[in-house]
Amino acid sequence: MEEKEKNILNQELWALVSLSFDATKHDFEIMEKMLKCVAKEDSGEMTPYKRKVIEELQLEWRFLKSLHEDLAGIAARLGKSEIVPAVPDLNISDELWKVGKSGASDALYETSDKIGDFQSAIQDCAFKLQEMCV
Repeated sequence: MEEKEKNILNQELWALVSLSFDATKHDFEIMEKMLKCVAKEDSGEMTPYKRKVIEELQLEWRFLKSLHEDLAGIAARLGKSEIVPAVPDLNISDELWKVGKSGASDALYETSDKIGDFQSAIQDCAFKLQEMCV
């Protein structure tokens, strides 16, 4: 691979890392909204605020999957597709707000954790690929 192509891939990877950090920031904002919903609302009803949290999680998930696709493309060009993390199977819907055995929306927190783990895996993969471009 030519030096020029490596530099271009490195710049693309930095852009992906930057975007993934934006997604992490957004994830914290979503978590704050989730906690506000839990603190304020006792009912098991779907409220507009709860719906907004689900919509934001869905938007974030689509964004992360598009980052993953871009990362997979770069990894393929470097011949390192095997280090790209697998996409977890998530169903982000209103059902996440259902209260579990612990008295909390367990599925919602588990899904949020899986999204966070996937974000971290994307960032780690991007950093590993950057090392190959140096």
